[in-house]
This record gives sequence, C-alpha cells and structure tokens, in this order.
Amino acid sequence: MALQRVRFNRQLTAQDIQVLEEMLVDSGVGTREDVEAAAQEADGLGLFIRRIVGVEREVAREAFAQFIQGANFSAEQLRFIELIVDYLSVNGAMKAASLYQSPFTDYAPNGPDEVLGEDRVDTVVTILEDFRDRALAA
Repeated sequence: MALQRVRFNRQLTAQDIQVLEEMLVDSGVGTREDVEAAAQEADGLGLFIRRIVGVEREVAREAFAQFIQGANFSAEQLRFIELIVDYLSVNGAMKAASLYQSPFTDYAPNGPDEVLGEDRVDTVVTILEDFRDRALAA
C-alpha cells in the first residue's frame, strides 16, 4: 500500500515511511544505515523511492490539469508542460531549479519564463513543490 501511495502521489505518512524502509531492508537492498544514507541524500525516503519507481504518468498529468484547463496555451507551452510531466513520471519529483537545466533548456535556452511567462512559472513551481511535498511524511 505504501508503495502505491508513492506511485500515485498520495501524501505519505510516517507509517508509510517505516513500511518502505522495512521493505528495502528486508529485500536485501542494503542495511538500515544504507537506506538511511540514501534517504538523506535524496532529501527523504519517499523521494528516494520515487526516484527509483517514478510516478504514474496520468498522476503527473493530473497535477497540471487545473493549471492548463481554461487557459490559452500555445502548442509550444503545452509541449513544455508535457516535458515536465515526462520528467515527473520518470523521476518522481523535480526541484524548480531543474527547469533551468537540460532537457528544459533545450526548449527554452533562457529558462521557462521564455516559454511560459513569469506568472505561469510561479504557478508551475508551486505545483512542483506540492507534488514533491507529498513524498515527504506528513
């Protein structure tokens, strides 16, 4: 159940984190110390697991559904948002700073403001932070 919560971007609890840690240790992936070190490096065990398993693509797309709905986005802007969705589905989370790195700068060499506009970038950052926070225990 805890692993499904990770894959479907549901808020993790402290109990979920304990279950995930036990799964990793019991599976022989590493010692408890190894798991704790990996979790610390990833800024949390939920984020570490997400990095491994990603999230369901539709879940990542849903995170942006309200943002897109009713707005007049160009094809270029929608493709940029879809690139973010692709990244989230594979990597499980994303820091806002990643928007200023490849593959995003391949579409917007000067950053996302170039494609989306400053106000919309602020909204994207808020969506990314919320998405990321759900992998942390509440």
